[in-house]
Amino acid sequence: MQLNNDHQYNVGLRVKKTKNWPFLFIVFLLVLAIVYSRLITHSMIIGKYYFKYHECTAMGDLPNRDDMLTLLDENKYRSPYWGNGEYRIEYEFFRTV
Repeated sequence: MQLNNDHQYNVGLRVKKTKNWPFLFIVFLLVLAIVYSRLITHSMIIGKYYFKYHECTAMGDLPNRDDMLTLLDENKYRSPYWGNGEYRIEYEFFRTV
């Protein structure tokens, strides 16, 4: 009687299932969340922004009264304090300015 040793040989060639898939899935979701949070488009920021002077304790180049900044299409802005002008969005690797 001849024994078939092919069974032992084929067992060694099986691909092992990895138990790292939950970790890889979490890393993928984290990377996706970071990329999504850095993505800012013009349509996402167009609107009116209110600055309340009495609520701000920061020092610096800020309006000395309440102000309303209006961001418009085509990279334009309007503000009673700052006047009219243009803004730009710069995309960097880890942030959007």
